[in-house]
Amino acid sequence: MLTANQTFRCPSFRRCTGSTGVSLYTDPESHRTGAISHKSDIYSFGIVILQLVTGKTHGGLVGEVKRALSNGKVASILDLSAGEWSGYVARRLVDLGLQCCELNGRERPELTPSLVKELEHMPFLEEQTVPSFFLCPILREIMHDPQVAADEFTYEGEALRGWLEKWPSNFPDDKFEVKSLVSNSQPLPEACYSRLGCKYQNHLMMCL
Repeated sequence: MLTANQTFRCPSFRRCTGSTGVSLYTDPESHRTGAISHKSDIYSFGIVILQLVTGKTHGGLVGEVKRALSNGKVASILDLSAGEWSGYVARRLVDLGLQCCELNGRERPELTPSLVKELEHMPFLEEQTVPSFFLCPILREIMHDPQVAADEFTYEGEALRGWLEKWPSNFPDDKFEVKSLVSNSQPLPEACYSRLGCKYQNHLMMCL
């Protein structure tokens, strides 16, 4: 929650309001129905995550982050004052923040001990070197939805769909340069396990 200068990264909660005058941390579902549950706190937690990642506190933040994610431009919304971001950590926090901000409270995650433990270990994940075959050749980020394209290369699903929407009949003939790729003739888990060993098994299962 603190910057390098030991100041709060999030401003006073009372000053964060949207165009309707409602606090940005207010669960839209509970505001509409009047029913408050622990999932209302999960929504507020998601907003805090997105604010910490982007450094922004304005209304419409959830929509802005969703658009950046769907366009494969997560790096463009990161708060650079926080220092250099790990691609994996940034994407994981964005995904988690958006999950917590789902309009339907039942679709929001539970704050389980395993999730808390994962968040506690985030700083250490930044120091790990990610094998190149985890990375999408387009985004240069870890793939969460790997898809095999017609050129037999594996891409992040969102990046591939975005490319096809822009150029539906003009997919590049040249293959993207990638240092290391998983053979598509071999099941992904076994291929990666043979290269990584046990150290990266947990990361792999999170990406599948």
